[in-house]
Amino acid sequence: MVAQIEKVGKYFDYILSEAHMTFSEGGLVKDFSRLGRDAKKMVIVDHSKPTIKKFTVNCVEITPWLGDKNDRYLYKLSNTLSGNHLKT
Repeated sequence: MVAQIEKVGKYFDYILSEAHMTFSEGGLVKDFSRLGRDAKKMVIVDHSKPTIKKFTVNCVEITPWLGDKNDRYLYKLSNTLSGNHLKT
């Protein structure tokens, strides 16, 4: 779903998928070390309970996309996040 929204690098700097996962926190978690960035300076958008547990401070929990073509949650969220940059 994110790949459909993100066609030109407008909303997200990086997109990690299942190929970027390691086993941690009792399940599969995206391995943010592959980005070479401090996870504390990122906003993580995910539906994975282990990821949410590991990154509680900077994770926005979403429901999984189930193929509903009318689902616009990521569009709305991207608008919200683009207007509210986190300061470190």
